Amino acid sequence: MKSITRSHVHVDRVASPWLITRLVDSEAQFLFVPKNQVDEVAKATGAIPFDASGVELCNHGGRCSFESIILKYDLARTYSTVKNHSCCRCCRGYRH
Repeated sequence: MKSITRSHVHVDRVASPWLITRLVDSEAQFLFVPKNQVDEVAKATGAIPFDASGVELCNHGGRCSFESIILKYDLARTYSTVKNHSCCRCCRGYRH
């Protein structure tokens, strides 16, 4: 699995690769590119975009990118995921 996101890493863009490598694909690769290149590089490499404007694995309806990944890959039943989800939301300033 190859994933891509914007450069200039913040909480979601650190927590999301951690989540993916621990619970989705231990050999995942991550590309960090300028935000105006995410779509172009994703198409060229086949990478799955996250935490970028207009993509599935992003902030939606009060959900952060980390939570979107939890939902997409059905990880909500994993205790450690739920624990880290709360931490990620706290760091981003979301209300519980």
